[in-house]
Amino acid sequence: MIEQASRKLATYIKEADPEGPSSVEVMAWVIGLALNFFLALVLTAVAGLSTDNLGQTLFAFFSFCLIRFLSGGHHLNSLTWCSIVTALLIFPIPLIDLSKTIVLILSVISVLMFLYFAPFRKQDTNLSHEMSQRMKFLAVLLILSNLYFLNPILALVFFFQSTLLVHKKEVIKVE
Repeated sequence: MIEQASRKLATYIKEADPEGPSSVEVMAWVIGLALNFFLALVLTAVAGLSTDNLGQTLFAFFSFCLIRFLSGGHHLNSLTWCSIVTALLIFPIPLIDLSKTIVLILSVISVLMFLYFAPFRKQDTNLSHEMSQRMKFLAVLLILSNLYFLNPILALVFFFQSTLLVHKKEVIKVE
């Protein structure tokens, strides 16, 4: 759905300005990302409203967006499904009650997983290795801050994102 809409919109823009600097593919990709974010935000907000937790749900959503931006992670093949799954996984987070001990444990596990697996970016990016490492450092600092705040929403968001980083590391054999 999102892919089709972004492709149609990009084609419409290109037809209106055939000499424009961007190709239909690039515009469709950028439009798709924007629509993905918007749909995930709307679905999450509607779910937050329906559970009477809009503020906390949006806090979870934007926390997830930030930590995901800093660390990367696995992607679904469909932007539409990405939006739906994101909303389904984020909106119940404020409804889950955790003890301070569980928040601490989840935060420590998340730090360890981020240290080992982040950053995880499958597709080519223009980020240098140095920039990726800086972003990883910021992500780890953000998670470490939750050892002080002990926020259950952040603990769940960080833990959820840490599971999306898990990938097979290449093992180099030394003979």
